[in-house]
Amino acid sequence: MKPTDPARPQDPNNQRRPKLAPLSKVTKSDKPPIDLQQELSQAGSSTQTVAKFFSQELSNQNVEIESILGKGSQATVYLARYKPTNEKIALKKVFVQDKNELLCLQRELLSLSTCVHPNVLRCFGARVSPEQVLISLEYMDWGTLRYFIENEPKGIPEVVVSIIVWQVLKGLAFLHKEKKTIHRDIKPSNLLLNRQGEVKIADFGIARQVGGTEGQANTFLGTMMYMSPERLNGKEYQMNCDIWALGLVAYECALGRYPGFDDPKKATLLDLRRMFTDNKLTHFPQHFSDKFKSFLACCLQVEFKERAKAADLLEHPFVKQAKKIDQGLFPAWLETVVNKALHMQKKEKGAQQSK
Repeated sequence: MKPTDPARPQDPNNQRRPKLAPLSKVTKSDKPPIDLQQELSQAGSSTQTVAKFFSQELSNQNVEIESILGKGSQATVYLARYKPTNEKIALKKVFVQDKNELLCLQRELLSLSTCVHPNVLRCFGARVSPEQVLISLEYMDWGTLRYFIENEPKGIPEVVVSIIVWQVLKGLAFLHKEKKTIHRDIKPSNLLLNRQGEVKIADFGIARQVGGTEGQANTFLGTMMYMSPERLNGKEYQMNCDIWALGLVAYECALGRYPGFDDPKKATLLDLRRMFTDNKLTHFPQHFSDKFKSFLACCLQVEFKERAKAADLLEHPFVKQAKKIDQGLFPAWLETVVNKALHMQKKEKGAQQSK
């Protein structure tokens, strides 16, 4: 019997849920005002490019949906099986209602189709219909980094944080240098893990390709809590805005919670600006090592011109130590956290049933 997916614990009310409809039946009630297939074909930049890279035919006969992994306002992600190879995949179903969403989708398809790197989530195929787009993605069975932060409230050990950061930096260095792409939404829920101990960057819905040597952009997209100061202030930004976000993610991992606020969900834009510009983030806890403090300081420079780049940070002592660690340590640690979390779930469920 397979263990429950740790990042998606079973719902005690699951028995009350209706069975999932077949793939061909899953649609949205409101028909979008645009013909997605026609728009993408006319744009040319997505469907013609990605056709060379995609290998899976996402027909109803080839795909069997098993469960829902996550759901948002415009997209649903399913755990599915690709029958020709009997491979598990994450099937992302995206509904498009306006031109801006269409542009984001085009960027995601284009980014995914041309990004082949061990630390970037793989895309296997896409299917465009007038109402929706199906995107077949690599399935990461340990879920998101958010799950592990929430189940280690006292903080993730620094040695483990260094391994996570090392892998994410390799992915960012590839995106920044080779693809000239700013991700713009690096956060724990967009970093996925599997039981082999691989960490991969996901969700390119708002990624942006930029030209020039530095690559500047000025759009206000992404998750506010992980936005760099220049982005929060609506100014131009460079690729190292992703480094600011990674610094916050690393800080949050080691601390066990988002730094600076008792309840970060209540933080306003003004609160974030004040904390960042007053350099309060660099007042690190005493138990952080000097190497880790130095790494965070390199990431969390308020002035973006002074902030480190991904390629430079790969040579930082805190990151380089990850290369010397036993490769089996990280997967073993992940499994320990998962087993502990599942045990607590079982214990809590038993306590509720005994009442």
